[in-house]
Amino acid sequence: GDRYTGAIWLDTAEAFNQVLTGDHRIWLVTQEFWLFNSYDGYLQQQILEQMDKQWGEGGVWALSTRPGHWPLAREAEVMLNAEFDGGARLRGYTVNPSQPAPGGVMYLTLFWQGNLPFGAKVLVHLRDANNNTVAQADHFIYDNKVPSSRWGDLLKNDEVVRDGAALALPPDLQPGRYRLLVGFYHPETFARLGVIDDQSGESAVILGEWVVE
Repeated sequence: GDRYTGAIWLDTAEAFNQVLTGDHRIWLVTQEFWLFNSYDGYLQQQILEQMDKQWGEGGVWALSTRPGHWPLAREAEVMLNAEFDGGARLRGYTVNPSQPAPGGVMYLTLFWQGNLPFGAKVLVHLRDANNNTVAQADHFIYDNKVPSSRWGDLLKNDEVVRDGAALALPPDLQPGRYRLLVGFYHPETFARLGVIDDQSGESAVILGEWVVE
């Protein structure tokens, strides 16, 4: 059933994540303006990542926890300085667990900055040594729940935007070396956003290499 926590003051992302532990569905009712202009950036991003917008009218949003939700990492474990055409920058990432295993899930937090393209889809592909895609988690940032009128608020002051992707690995994943690629593409045309100094040959950023034993 639902759990109502209106008496709890949640002023940090850590407190918010603590309330979200367990199997209860949690609801949050908030002013849209507050969400995009008053909340700490990390708390705001946890809300947008872990909750679905169920209703919105008159500047008020009602959100509830999404199935399989998980918290975004606060800090990037690996720093990057990749830049896309138009000014979007990928500043780093964190992967948990650090060692992928067949049948497991790779929880990836991406750290974006700059002019992120509104309405573009994020490409996340795990490739084997033959460049075959063995797992993918393409998605819109925050499931496209941020309206165009609030996109600028999300990016204001060159805020770091954390974005999550969960890659479900096949149970028959073979031992070997794998690369993780990230990029942007337009969902209508599938045209990818260019990468400055592209090393992938396909308008994507290579995050790194992982070995499956």
